[in-house]
Amino acid sequence: MYEKRIIPTLLLNDGSLVKTTRFKKPVHVGDPCNTVRIFNEIGVDEILLLDIGKRKQNKMGPDFTLLKDIAAEAFIPMAYGGGIQDLNDASTIFRIGFEKIVLNTLALNNPQIIQEFSAEFGSQAVMVSIDYKTSFFGHKKIFNPYANDIKCTLREYADCLVEAGAGELLITNVDREGTWLGLDIAEELADIPVPVIYSGGVKGAQDAEMNLLRTDVDAIGVGNTVVFQKRNCGVLINFPFKSYIHA
Repeated sequence: MYEKRIIPTLLLNDGSLVKTTRFKKPVHVGDPCNTVRIFNEIGVDEILLLDIGKRKQNKMGPDFTLLKDIAAEAFIPMAYGGGIQDLNDASTIFRIGFEKIVLNTLALNNPQIIQEFSAEFGSQAVMVSIDYKTSFFGHKKIFNPYANDIKCTLREYADCLVEAGAGELLITNVDREGTWLGLDIAEELADIPVPVIYSGGVKGAQDAEMNLLRTDVDAIGVGNTVVFQKRNCGVLINFPFKSYIHA
């Protein structure tokens, strides 16, 4: 069993930190450098940083200047995803100071490219993000409007990624992302042989505690609960999960 973790998941858009609801309507949260500095002082274990603006501009590479500024504020492990196109992009991100890269569209279009990344940097440094929606009948369909359509099931795709060399998976329910409705744990991924991070819908410390302590979930990515005071309230960078970090 892997160490249980709760991980702040921060979204970038045009150089600012934002929070979305169901991947839409980004709300400005603040400056990413200041936010990372606060989490660094709080003492969180790690941070996920995803540039969602790159979904619409997937031919543009990462903003390395901004990433350097962010890395300068952090003394904790960080993972970055958004606009990564090749080994050179990944290599630069690692030199800047990030410990992991996060792939999504690139891996969806060509899962075998993961082999190149894992061979070069090690599978422990390669995370793949899978976004999905749930149909009226409960079927989970992989969602990415900027990638090739994929016909396989969530489990089949996850198995394909792990076989290709992904060392960690980030699983997000698009229908719950930013809604405070609670996590949706995909039972079909229960025995995946790599750490799985679930995100989308966390409604507070109790929800996170229940899922960490009473299920086989390895880690939970949290957004709303670490950038807002509470539902329908203002911005407050915080981390109300300290007692659960090493659950």
